[in-house]
Amino acid sequence: MSTGTRVRLCGLQARPELNGKTGRVLLKRDATSGRCGVRLDGEDGEALTKPLAIKPANLQPLPFGAGNRNGLVHELLDLPTELLEYATLRAQTPDSSP
Repeated sequence: MSTGTRVRLCGLQARPELNGKTGRVLLKRDATSGRCGVRLDGEDGEALTKPLAIKPANLQPLPFGAGNRNGLVHELLDLPTELLEYATLRAQTPDSSP
């Protein structure tokens, strides 16, 4: 699971109340714990402050622009600057694949 990926939590047994909640992967899989750092969205679309350590098997990747009440605009504004710069560069570079 890549950093920045939007996810939905599923199959949690210890905290079933979190199943169906959405958030963003902040830290890729930790070598020691095997879990990803995930920050959940709040009810108003704002991120909750404390990241959770979640097993990758309990994370369902969401399509771009999904899983957030504010939609695509919020997704674009919430992306790290480096990703936005990369996306802009890729959009300006002709595709060399057949």
